[in-house]
Amino acid sequence: MLQAHQRTAALQAGIELGLFGALGEGPADAAMLAAKCGASERGTRVLADYLTIAGLLTKQDGVYSNSEVSGTFLDPKSPACLASIAKFLGNKEMVETCKGLTQIVRQGRTNLPGQGTVEPENPMWVEFAESMAPIMRATAPMVAGVALQGTTGPVKVLDIAAGHGLFGLGIAQQNPEAQIVAVDWAQGLDVAKKNLKRVFDSGVRLGFGTDTGPPGRFPGFFEHMEMQLMAEAGLTPAQIIQIATKNSAEFLGAKDLGTLESGKWADLIVLTKNPLDDILNSRSIETVMIAGQKVN
Repeated sequence: MLQAHQRTAALQAGIELGLFGALGEGPADAAMLAAKCGASERGTRVLADYLTIAGLLTKQDGVYSNSEVSGTFLDPKSPACLASIAKFLGNKEMVETCKGLTQIVRQGRTNLPGQGTVEPENPMWVEFAESMAPIMRATAPMVAGVALQGTTGPVKVLDIAAGHGLFGLGIAQQNPEAQIVAVDWAQGLDVAKKNLKRVFDSGVRLGFGTDTGPPGRFPGFFEHMEMQLMAEAGLTPAQIIQIATKNSAEFLGAKDLGTLESGKWADLIVLTKNPLDDILNSRSIETVMIAGQKVN
């Protein structure tokens, strides 16, 4: 156990140097590998030999290749790559706590400032959300299956400490009528927005999740905030408008709402600016109509 840090350091160095990605392009000797990684030939050879002993590389006649394990989980071009988790698990803040473990045990508290890793808005959890997403992406569907237990139809899910948001999105993929409310520190929202765009691009249908009505959520206000966040995530105004209208009505099973068609309720707003140019223009409301009647 006393030498476990050497294996960790070697693995992290290989990831940071891009060694596994370089070998993913094809076998290479130390000189070729060093050139691809921008490192010294001697240092690259020593590291590659160590990783070979550890079983992460293979070597034959001085030529290195990824092992089956590293080719699958450490080559960035592999869809199953988990290399990014090293950014969080090897985070300096995480490592420093281990170095001072004796003192931590003696005093019964962290040796980091404030509340340590759980200090509000600690940026390391942004790193967590971004770096750990690949391993959680494989886990999320299984967790969603356990949580839903075959439940279909409208259901509300509160995703606490949502981070990357993949668990809530996993539930939404299995039950399109689920309404997901994600709660986390503000910094985690940027990561969730990136994942929202990825999920949307993969074909998952989205609907509104603002849940207007409870205390602190004012009708007609937070919906605009949600649309703005979707735009910040990379969705186009046309996509957002469909999510807010047609998709949401379909999720609710409201066949007489959601689109302007003959036989449906004439619920609409008249704007002074085109929301297709900028979703913020949805706030330029001139007239609100319900069932074809103007609302003052």
